[in-house]
Amino acid sequence: MDGVAAKCRSWLALRWLVVAAVLITAWMTVATSGSHFSFTRSREIIHEPCVSDLGGSKPIEEHCLSQDTRRRLAASLTKIQRLMSGGQSGSDEVGRWSREVGRVVAELDPRLARENLRPPTLVCSDHHNGTKFLVNNCKGVPRLAQVVSVVVPARGWQPSRVSQVLHGLAAHHNLTTILILADDDPTPDTNGMTLVQRYDHAVSDGKALNDAIALVNTSFVLVATSLAHYSWLHSPLERLVRVLDRLGGEGVAGGSYRDEQGQWRHGCLQRSITNYHATFLRGYQHSILECMYCDEVLGPFLASTHLLQQHPFPDEVSGPALYREWHTKVTQAGYLTLACPDVMFFLQEEPIMNTADWNTYATRMSIQTIHSYDGKEYKFKCSDVHIKCDDLRKTITWYLIPLCCREAIMHGITILDDFAREKGLLYEMSHGSLLGAVKLGTYLPWDFDQDIYYDCKDRRIWETINEFLKARNTGCHLRVSNDRKLLVLQCTTFFVDMPCRKPLSSHTLPAVYRNVTTWIDYGGRRVSVMANPGSAARDQAGPDNLRHAQHWRVPGHPDPGAWRPCQNPTDQACLDHHPADGSLAFTSPPMCLP
Repeated sequence: MDGVAAKCRSWLALRWLVVAAVLITAWMTVATSGSHFSFTRSREIIHEPCVSDLGGSKPIEEHCLSQDTRRRLAASLTKIQRLMSGGQSGSDEVGRWSREVGRVVAELDPRLARENLRPPTLVCSDHHNGTKFLVNNCKGVPRLAQVVSVVVPARGWQPSRVSQVLHGLAAHHNLTTILILADDDPTPDTNGMTLVQRYDHAVSDGKALNDAIALVNTSFVLVATSLAHYSWLHSPLERLVRVLDRLGGEGVAGGSYRDEQGQWRHGCLQRSITNYHATFLRGYQHSILECMYCDEVLGPFLASTHLLQQHPFPDEVSGPALYREWHTKVTQAGYLTLACPDVMFFLQEEPIMNTADWNTYATRMSIQTIHSYDGKEYKFKCSDVHIKCDDLRKTITWYLIPLCCREAIMHGITILDDFAREKGLLYEMSHGSLLGAVKLGTYLPWDFDQDIYYDCKDRRIWETINEFLKARNTGCHLRVSNDRKLLVLQCTTFFVDMPCRKPLSSHTLPAVYRNVTTWIDYGGRRVSVMANPGSAARDQAGPDNLRHAQHWRVPGHPDPGAWRPCQNPTDQACLDHHPADGSLAFTSPPMCLP
């Protein structure tokens, strides 16, 4: 009986451990992502801020509590799930809790939910003999030429490089190779399995690749971008096929690479895109089959033909930005990407992105700042990446306001503050502007105007601001309501509501403090606020004012602590990709807790 009781106690302890883990995980997921993940969206991976100093010339802040933490929690829960399944496989109760943990894992990191490996069917399996991996002898698998084709985007390559790559690919297996050349490129020596496709330089790389992939009738395609040489000994494609085959066939698998100076890299990148900011880091957080889970890979990669045809390369893009955008879209669609370091490709140099390349990517993805995997930082103006600030009221229905638009709106307070200082006037931030100052120390990125109170006795002085505005070429003007009580600073893309108040709240301060107004650092500007800004924000915004809510003018907005479901779920600026509580995820670059 004591043994039975001990087992029951152990089982109850494990059960409560799992319950606690699930509850904590669910709370952390909601608290940090602000998103209500749906199992119907299992093919969609939502990326949240997660940055660290993993190399490069400039360290990046590490304060992570989102994608990185979710993935670590998912790995821990997976271990608990396996322990439960292995120790009490006959128990219905254990099975139920195991499935519940599995569902939480699938929400935290959809990749781990798809780790049910199956035997390979397209290539022979392998095993480790204690010294090294060996491929098993097997029957019934098709020839590799029936499984894999190769596309070589070689426009502008030196003829010797083209010949070297083709010679290496033709050394074994007689794969079909589609060679993409420019109209004026020399014709290389080819075998009967090489198909040459020529394009004018005006045709984009994306269009040329999509045309080539449309000709493929094998299950997989090696996109041999950046190759300088090919060696079957060091780049066994069977290995990449085996990995994808065991994981269900749909996905991307790359390898490591070595450049002509001898430098080796594994090529695995993690990517975070949020709040108009993108970060690319070298490294991995989880592995399977001796391969790294990645958000994208640098260099050549193998992908299923179905994936490439369902999610083609962007037709209008050329150069390295083409691959960054394609990998981003594929990951957002929920496909797995892995880098297998034992498969080494030979490149002339590491795939690099210059300012123009990142500008193309930023324009396509509506991003303003990028931390690149080489440690460099890139910043773009609204005009650089074709972001407009024309209809902010429509934007805030689903999305964060772009950084450059926020800067323009912040300029309105700067104008008013400069005028107030020049004339010796007092004012106080109020309502949405005050709420942003209290919660974020800057403008709320889901608001579209600013709000201040001015002292009613100073109305006539404020009405003279137009000369000030014109002299400084601000593009703004003052509008006056019919009752002359409400003033509105009207600018090109924003406005500031200026109702009067008699007197301002500073009169409630103790007498010793009334000659010094309360102020807040508001986006780097010292700005006057109401006497007790926290109390005023609580009164004006009501219950749960520290939790975030969309503007009251947005139709059908939820209560504080939740966001309206996004119109375009893959857009990095979707409000429901971001926490509905807390401030750190809205810094630039975004930060979150460890």
